[in-house]
Amino acid sequence: MNLIGIDLNGTDLWLLAIAGTAGTWLVLHKLSVERDKRSRYAAACGKFRTEVLAALMGLYPSPVEWPEDKIAIINVLKTRLPMLQATVAEFRPHVSFWERWLFDIAWRRYLNGERWAYGTRQDYWQYEPHTGEGISDGKRYSHDNRLTYQQDFKQNVARLLSYAKET
Repeated sequence: MNLIGIDLNGTDLWLLAIAGTAGTWLVLHKLSVERDKRSRYAAACGKFRTEVLAALMGLYPSPVEWPEDKIAIINVLKTRLPMLQATVAEFRPHVSFWERWLFDIAWRRYLNGERWAYGTRQDYWQYEPHTGEGISDGKRYSHDNRLTYQQDFKQNVARLLSYAKET
């Protein structure tokens, strides 16, 4: 048989058919694997969003149950921390490897605030209103979050949830 100027015998046609079948199977398999991966990612995202929102119910997205005693928010968030830690640890493998580092920073920023995003210290001091000044690394700084502490909390949680795309 002559195909586009190439002479093919029976064996060549069989080999070409086998190669075509194998190639088709590989493409369909790859598409199936990708579909399953997207499905698992979508399920993990939904579960992550649901569990984070459940853990922070009353505080996020609207702070309707924010304690009257502003310092009490530290204890409220510490009691909810184990559930959030488990949720973050379970979701982390589903974050793409090139975004995982940023996801970790978002988690540490939620725990420690922007100034401590790269450290290991854990507190919720950034979520209570305070003002002050000090010296760090030889540089004088001042801070005042009395008007923004709840917005900071909302922004940090939103940043964390941004890795769980709604699909």
